Amino acid sequence: MPLLHPPLHLGDFPFLAVKALEFGLFKTYSILSISKILYSTRELVDRCGRRYDDTDLLIREFLERDPDSPRAEAALERMNAIHAHYNISNPDYLYVLCVFIVEPIRWVERFGFRSPHEKEKVAMHLRWKIIGEQMGIERIPQSYEEAAKYLDKYEEEYMVYADTNAQVANSTMELFLSIVPSFMHPVCEPAVHALCPPRLRRAMGYPDPPQLLVAFLEAVLVVAGGFVKYFLPPRWKPKRRTPVHPIAMSKHTVLYPTFHPFEQTYADGYKISELGPESLCPMNSR
Repeated sequence: MPLLHPPLHLGDFPFLAVKALEFGLFKTYSILSISKILYSTRELVDRCGRRYDDTDLLIREFLERDPDSPRAEAALERMNAIHAHYNISNPDYLYVLCVFIVEPIRWVERFGFRSPHEKEKVAMHLRWKIIGEQMGIERIPQSYEEAAKYLDKYEEEYMVYADTNAQVANSTMELFLSIVPSFMHPVCEPAVHALCPPRLRRAMGYPDPPQLLVAFLEAVLVVAGGFVKYFLPPRWKPKRRTPVHPIAMSKHTVLYPTFHPFEQTYADGYKISELGPESLCPMNSR
């Protein structure tokens, strides 16, 4: 099966699409049934940097190539093996799936240098629908619009404050802030709060930032989109984090990320079969 459409993070919107998914994953921590599982594993609390890289690389392995390529299939197989150890409900699976379908489109609609095409919305939905089916998720929304409705309704009902939400979110906040000097954290943390929707802030126990800060940051992102539109040349090369080669691979193939967003967890390379919690890695992989 050929790649349906270049994902937004590979094409015109590498920054916006990735930030949308980072904040989208952040949103999933505000659902109590999800944050309880995440907190119980301690992965996002004690090893947040590695947990981020594991998740990001697995997702990119099946997004940055054809759905039926050996590496995409290996990444999905690995993800399914990890999830099988936890009691995750189908509604929670559906919510996370809808986050991946909807959030990048919404960020591009708000801050992109152009609006996403209707075909991009269809492609985004179809690509993640295929992934959801490969994960065994049931009752997947049949369109982008249905996914958006499911997302909004689920958040209205289940996005409420819980201690586990805050504990998982605080560790992730530390990771977000790790790329700036510590003396800037008091300034940057309210900026992260400002990019969170009000319901998400309440569910995390975050204070409401000054409205002036919210308006300023949104204006900066809009201006950045205008700068890209009028002053930067078209992107001619996809921004991939996973290497293009090798196409064929075995469980022993070592792959090297092309860049490291936060920590250099896999500076010495990674194997798809070893991504995820160390306790769940195959016995013969280490």
